[in-house]
Amino acid sequence: MSVELTHARVVDALGRLRLGHVALRLDALLAEAARSQPAYLDFLAQVVDEEVAAKQRKRVAMGIQIAHFPAVKTLEEFDFRFQPAIDQKLVRELATGRFIASADNVLIFGPPASARPIWPSPSAAPRWKPGIRPCSCLRRRCWPDWPRPRARGSWPTR
Repeated sequence: MSVELTHARVVDALGRLRLGHVALRLDALLAEAARSQPAYLDFLAQVVDEEVAAKQRKRVAMGIQIAHFPAVKTLEEFDFRFQPAIDQKLVRELATGRFIASADNVLIFGPPASARPIWPSPSAAPRWKPGIRPCSCLRRRCWPDWPRPRARGSWPTR
């Protein structure tokens, strides 16, 4: 079989498997592999890692788009001079997410801003690993006397 025919078959198969990022970058990945001559398993790991990273980036971008945030801001863009009461060192330490790995509790005190749970900002989304999800307290544990949501999905007001 010719190289061009094999290349076309592989690109077609990658498309059918929904591995679009690898299909687009196949030539670059093959050229890099020809230069560095990695073991087969190392090359396969590199290809799979690239596809997983591309899907993760796409998932985060789609989540931000679906959330309809008025503006996407990062922690680097925050002006700590505007609110001097905020401890910049503590905020940056919490942004690393080390408290998750060490299973430490984080309590945030302050006036209530709204009745909705507070979720991490979109800039923090890449730090959350699969299987670790930020969550609010479960209704049945924290508010056992709170009535169940109505059938249409809204909470009754008190």
